[in-house]
Amino acid sequence: MFFIRSFAAMYNYVNEAITTLTLYVDARLVSIQQAILLCRTDLTTYIDEAIAAIPDPYISQCSVYLTESQVIPEHVHTKVLFDGKLYDNNNEFVVSPDYKFIAKAETGIYHISVQIYLLGVAASICSIYIRVNGVTVKMNTSVGLENGICSLCIYADVKLDVDDYIEIMVRHDTDSEKSVSEAITNTYMDIHRIS
Repeated sequence: MFFIRSFAAMYNYVNEAITTLTLYVDARLVSIQQAILLCRTDLTTYIDEAIAAIPDPYISQCSVYLTESQVIPEHVHTKVLFDGKLYDNNNEFVVSPDYKFIAKAETGIYHISVQIYLLGVAASICSIYIRVNGVTVKMNTSVGLENGICSLCIYADVKLDVDDYIEIMVRHDTDSEKSVSEAITNTYMDIHRIS
């Protein structure tokens, strides 16, 4: 009889423990499910924000270069006549006769990267200028190497409104006209709207 009572008490105890454990696990599962829902909501928000940050394929982007060498007179600010395009998403770079980038898409901050190879300018001072609406906003100066090459690089982030334009000018202080190399890897300009 004692054995049966003990077994019955133990059975009730185990049954209560299982019920308590089941309630605890159920409560934890509800908490876990709520946490998963919160994570899923946060993840969805994150994914939506990431998708919104993907650049519009029609955002201002262009890359231009020289297809022929260009003569640069001595002691004169001369516009670089970029006449080849690698790409120009919004057709914003105007070739002949203006040779300039015109912001057509929208107001924003534009990143500009330019490299110019001047030839025959050994030990001469050479300069490159970024002009916005005819006004110089950035300038870089270098001295030609002994081999006669002067690689001028300039980078800038500038705010442009719709219809503002960018031109690139160069100058050298030699005693005769020189030329800009037409190699696509030597003389180019890249412009991208970054915000």
